[in-house]
Amino acid sequence: MGWQRVGSLTVVLLLTAVTVRTEQLEPVRSDSSPPKIQNDHAAFSVRVDVDKPDRVYYEGEQLVARVRSSRDGYLFLFNYRPDGTVQCIFPNAFQKENRIRAGEEVIVPAPEAPFVFRIRPPFGEEILQAVVCLEAVPPQQLGVASLTEQASTPVPFEGVKAICPVEKPQSWAEHSVQVETRPLGKEPQPKHKRIALLIGVGKFQDSRIRPLEAPAHDVELVGTVFRDGGRFDEVITLVDENATYRSIQEHICELLPAATVSGDVIVIYFTGHGGRCADDNGDEQDGLDEYLVPYDGQYVEPWKDQEALRNSMILDDTFARWVQCLDGRQVVVIIDACYSGGHTALEKGLPPLIRSKPTVPSTQEAAAGFDFVDDIREELTRVKNLGQEVVLLASCSAQEIAVVDRPKPVSVMTAFLTEYLERTAPPVTVRQAADYVIEVVPAYVRKHYPGVTQTPYLVGEEAAEQICLKPAASF
Repeated sequence: MGWQRVGSLTVVLLLTAVTVRTEQLEPVRSDSSPPKIQNDHAAFSVRVDVDKPDRVYYEGEQLVARVRSSRDGYLFLFNYRPDGTVQCIFPNAFQKENRIRAGEEVIVPAPEAPFVFRIRPPFGEEILQAVVCLEAVPPQQLGVASLTEQASTPVPFEGVKAICPVEKPQSWAEHSVQVETRPLGKEPQPKHKRIALLIGVGKFQDSRIRPLEAPAHDVELVGTVFRDGGRFDEVITLVDENATYRSIQEHICELLPAATVSGDVIVIYFTGHGGRCADDNGDEQDGLDEYLVPYDGQYVEPWKDQEALRNSMILDDTFARWVQCLDGRQVVVIIDACYSGGHTALEKGLPPLIRSKPTVPSTQEAAAGFDFVDDIREELTRVKNLGQEVVLLASCSAQEIAVVDRPKPVSVMTAFLTEYLERTAPPVTVRQAADYVIEVVPAYVRKHYPGVTQTPYLVGEEAAEQICLKPAASF
């Protein structure tokens, strides 16, 4: 971030009486921009943000970063620059203590610090990444003698990897944001982009997973409505064999962040199966992780290969971490799936994993139901508490089913949602659409499917009032 140089950066000192080591150091370079480190299985959340909502900085402007963590730990803040170098900007000579308390904000540079970060060439796209480790890490593990003798310290990318062990994902968490730096005179983009990612999974590689007819029809319905009246710049569809674990991850974590900037609107819609497995990091109160089923999900008995199941299904923790890659955007997640049914063609959701081995579920399991939407609500609330706002519209609560209607198989909530968007004049906010399906879906299901309950719900009401699913023509 062409932030003024000490070594590879220059820092503007505001107090000349402060002594800081400033000899020139060669920046640690890599052959190309280093790959992104991402932990999809962390047991807690971290969020880094900057002081400009659009994250675009012009030459001469100052940048301030802020970091929060949901757990106590030890914070490292790295800057990945366009030239392939990596700088550790926290801890530093003026903020030597890198202990971070849960929920407390760390500001870099601190308001009382005698220096600022000012934008200078080279310009381009850069990454700020916050890493929080649950245990203290000596600077030698990063490949340097000290991190507290300069305002920023060049570090090798291998050193960053060393404090982020893949084999111990529960011991650290990370989050990164992309920042764009520009020379003076380059005007910002005048209009926010709108992109929808529609995911429907009704066919599966694993023959043990019951196929669903509705998802393909659901995606077709939503896609038509979004293209006709949603004023989306792009509507991306991933259906059946195109909706693999890796493809969904790539779109949410890589392609959408690359195609959008802070302030853009992103809608992620999922329709398909859900299920659950044992929690392995202690962050679920019910002792269970919930998941969505991609095309290549492996439906295995948990006592045989729990790891294969966890690595092929989209867990609530993992999904929440993926959504963090869209930080700064206006994100809406719509999930039309359930986790308590799966026994009939009118229900979404996987039946019990155990077929050939009769068992009696524990009291805890029986009470918990399949509640991905409840757990993802908790995960996204955790993210929200760190400062990221995400809107979630879910088709049903825990222990309920998401009904598929006939004669043309289509999910009930999706049918009412698209019908409302089609007939209602713009602008239509997420909150308006959600209020409608929350009112009509339960009554419809009670009338046509006696004994069945389905109760959609909304999370992120304030943001839902600001985001339009069907914007006015002047948008």
